[in-house]
Amino acid sequence: MDIDIAVISEPNINISISHNYIMDKNRNVAIYIRNKNMGIQGCSVGEGFVCIKWKDWCIYGCYCSPNIPYEDFKSFIDALTSNIKATDLDAVIAGDFNSKSPMWGSQFTDIRGEYLTEWAAELALNVENIGDTPTFQRGKTKSYIDITWAMEKISERVQKWRVLQGEFFTFHNHIYFEISHESEGCVKTNRIRRFLDKSRFVEQIKECFLNIEETITPDQFIDKLFKLNKECILSVHEDHRSMPYWWNGEIECKRKECHRLRRRLIRENGRRNGAPARATVELAYKKVKQELKYMIIETKRNHWKRLLEDLDEDIWGDGFKLVMRHLKKLTRIFGAMDLNLSCGT
Repeated sequence: MDIDIAVISEPNINISISHNYIMDKNRNVAIYIRNKNMGIQGCSVGEGFVCIKWKDWCIYGCYCSPNIPYEDFKSFIDALTSNIKATDLDAVIAGDFNSKSPMWGSQFTDIRGEYLTEWAAELALNVENIGDTPTFQRGKTKSYIDITWAMEKISERVQKWRVLQGEFFTFHNHIYFEISHESEGCVKTNRIRRFLDKSRFVEQIKECFLNIEETITPDQFIDKLFKLNKECILSVHEDHRSMPYWWNGEIECKRKECHRLRRRLIRENGRRNGAPARATVELAYKKVKQELKYMIIETKRNHWKRLLEDLDEDIWGDGFKLVMRHLKKLTRIFGAMDLNLSCGT
């Protein structure tokens, strides 16, 4: 794959030196500029991060070991924050933070993820991670510890973010994304932004803990908080396409259930001696899929029924607008046909 810049966590030291990688002070992360015509205007390095600067933006490569104490992790993030503020450019920040949060795909929030979420809110950073492909895989262990952040303005220019599949001779999957020039029109992609519904989170805490009768341990308290946090994470789809007229919340939930069973069926197909379980999952999947189909048909029928009733009550209402939209499309089609005929004579 032809790339201009590579951010590399835990690079090979000898290769980094021989190829003139720009490394952090600890030599735990490096940035390799493959395209020598990019016109770099400066760089800065710290412990665990390195920054390359251009005229109106910069990119950070970061690495934080999972083995350091929490206080050292906070010191790393605080030093990174100071450097970002001093640089005063639109920043893209990529690297291995070894932190977990549903905000970037994990099943739960750990103590690092909580601090990182607050840090992102302070700097108004968007998570660019899209999809549910894990960034780290070792055997059956999967996690989402490699994160890409972007400030709000430059976030609009980050495109085609994806986790690459292949044999890379490392447990970390490679991540690819593009940053368009500001003058180019940015192609909108389907993103999933994850936010904490704070008001709902507060209400859930009150409901859970104010009426509690039995004594719970600190570990049980933390587990309950993590569970409430996960329940209150909102996934907002930034999809710039309009949804079908028959789409509603019930169909969305049924579709998610259908996808969940389909993924489970795929997993069962890959297991040995799993015929009984596979048959059960397959039966459930077919049942839910059929229910989804009937729900869509019924919703379409009800929608058209309401549209006809509206047409009887208001001739210039939604029914009239729908017909006019189709007539305009037909006019454009027949107009093009007339033009082609006249050009051919």
